[in-house]
Amino acid sequence: MGETPQQRRPADTEKISLTEEWELKWWAKELGASPENLKAAVEAVGNATTQVRQYLNPNP
Repeated sequence: MGETPQQRRPADTEKISLTEEWELKWWAKELGASPENLKAAVEAVGNATTQVRQYLNPNP
């Protein structure tokens, strides 16, 4: 049985890949950011999940 879109998650959760639309939406939801803010964060600090989380939420 295959995955449903709701079960899909990135293979590597330590790096954010924005090449697929579903992945952009998944990461945006996971990090509580808009797709635009997520793209800006990746552009600013790179695609390491920890750095993007810190950039989006500097004072957790």
